[in-house]
Amino acid sequence: PCTIFTCCSTVGDLTNGLQAAIKATEVNPNRAKNWFDLGKIYETMKNYSKAKEAHLHAIQVDPKFAKVTC
Repeated sequence: PCTIFTCCSTVGDLTNGLQAAIKATEVNPNRAKNWFDLGKIYETMKNYSKAKEAHLHAIQVDPKFAKVTC
């Protein structure tokens, strides 16, 4: 399945991907995958502090994401 991250990174449109990922975390903040995707976009943009913050939030929402992000 195409996520915000994979679709936008494939076409090189990280700015819109970032905006969509932020919106997804606002609409459904209890979905860890939204936070994970946001972190991946930040990683791709080399904003590692924001990536870490988003990934830690994903783990807080769903501890199973610790295996994915670490």
